[in-house]
Amino acid sequence: MPVFLCEPDNLQTTVKTNPLASSVKISKDAAMNQFRTYMRTLARYGVPYTKSSSDDLNRTGSSFDLCYAANWGAYLPLPLKRPVFVLSKMKYSHRRREAGLIAPLLERSGALVVELSGRGIFFEGQADVKVSHGGRHIWVAYGPRTNLTGAKAFIHLIQEVTRSEGRAAPECHLLHMTNPDYYHLDLATAIYGNVCVARENAFVPHSLEELRRVFGKVTLLSNDNEPFALNLFKYGRHLFVRPLSAETRRVLEGAFDNAVVHEINVSEIEKGGGSIKCITLDARPLYD
Repeated sequence: MPVFLCEPDNLQTTVKTNPLASSVKISKDAAMNQFRTYMRTLARYGVPYTKSSSDDLNRTGSSFDLCYAANWGAYLPLPLKRPVFVLSKMKYSHRRREAGLIAPLLERSGALVVELSGRGIFFEGQADVKVSHGGRHIWVAYGPRTNLTGAKAFIHLIQEVTRSEGRAAPECHLLHMTNPDYYHLDLATAIYGNVCVARENAFVPHSLEELRRVFGKVTLLSNDNEPFALNLFKYGRHLFVRPLSAETRRVLEGAFDNAVVHEINVSEIEKGGGSIKCITLDARPLYD
């Protein structure tokens, strides 16, 4: 199944740990209605998905961030006979129990579910992992949430698995993020295929230079009034995004040539600190 989703049925604000979260109380009904609209839009354009609810996954307590499925972990972006899913090790303690809640779901889907081994690891899943150029390049970010130890452990696992299969590993890149407002890579970049759109103020200079070295051209987005603009999901020609300004829409349409942009209002879900990509776990082998 290419996409996993989880209903925002227990979503709450997390202002103390999330700079983009709102202090305004989230309306469960509004969040659920927006989520259903997103599901209908995905279905309309042929995106298969598996949907769960936090109540389904968690019958023993309240885990109010489960709808942000990109934080569950990350599939190893490799063409494997059996997909390998790496569980997150979240920075903040109130989210650490989520890994145990979602592991059975992913095992039932056919994945081999593993954890990164080692001390002092923070790894926040697909939110900090991108794939480009048909799987030849893998980008792992560290900084505000995933730490350097976690990013290196994920890359090491990729290299270990490819070595065990007797083939060359993709080129793996570490990106250093320093802006706390863009605490995940999927807020700071939209990377698909050979296209990269990025926020210049999210990275240290050498990380931006590494992006330019590989992509040749990096389209920069500078409008901080739309912090969730790059938190998008691409499936084929279709870009699923939150509502955008006309200028930002032109930037994305120019970068992703021939893309069809679909704007979905997820403002209530964004009060918890995540937008379209945050609520979408991409299970395609190369995330594209």
